[in-house]
Parts: sequence; C-alpha cells; structure tokens
Amino acid sequence: ILPNPNKGEFTIKGSLGTLMDEKSVIQITDIVGQEVFSKKVLAKNGLLNELIHLDGVANGMYILTLHAASGNQVFHLVVEQ
Repeated sequence: ILPNPNKGEFTIKGSLGTLMDEKSVIQITDIVGQEVFSKKVLAKNGLLNELIHLDGVANGMYILTLHAASGNQVFHLVVEQ
C-alpha cells in the first residue's frame, strides 16, 4: 500500500504468488469492522496494481483485506486528510 499514511488515495501493488489470472476482492473496514469500501479486481498473471479512492472517510486507521483464491492478506492503512 503506497503511500501509507495517505489522504484516501493509494495504490495496492504486489504479487499473489501465482502466475495465473485471479479474481480477488479488496475490502476495507474501519476499526470497528464497518465496511467502507469493496471492489472486485482481477490480478493479471498474479500481479495486482490497483488505484483506490476512498471518498468521505474520516481520519484514522483502516483494515484492508485482500480476498483471493490463493489466500487472504490483511494490511493496516492510515488516512490523514
């Protein structure tokens, strides 16, 4: 996640550890577990490069979960506007 902290706009970039196209879901929740963002994406050749815009979210810590067939990954991100 770059940059982190950010102003509600950031890029998720990385490898899912596979060489195949893989459908994934990016889910972002606030610290109490309420979903603030969700998006279906396609990781081509197992590579993810997705620009995210969070509109109208408050400053604070958020939890990004990447749900993929190859496994789930959890990341923390901070929004400071």
